[in-house]
Amino acid sequence: MPSGLEVYDPAGNLIMDGTGRYGRIIDIFQPNLGAGSKAYPDIDPDSLDFVYFQGDECALSVWKDGQSIKWNRKSSYYSGGFRGARQLIVVAF
Repeated sequence: MPSGLEVYDPAGNLIMDGTGRYGRIIDIFQPNLGAGSKAYPDIDPDSLDFVYFQGDECALSVWKDGQSIKWNRKSSYYSGGFRGARQLIVVAF
């Protein structure tokens, strides 16, 4: 018998289907404030993705390049509005 989790809103609309694929966290770290990269050679490039939270009053540009996540400091951007520590969360689907 198949199993899974489905969640419906009060109107009866399906809002989450647990039979699908959901991301899993691969790595969590604070990228350095200069240019850098981190490779994930065991992860399919089409499955690799990330979430980045700005912090430390410094803006970083973050992007995916194949099986690597890369970042670089954007010296033209500075904001005293950033709070907390920067954090990069790498996921695979």
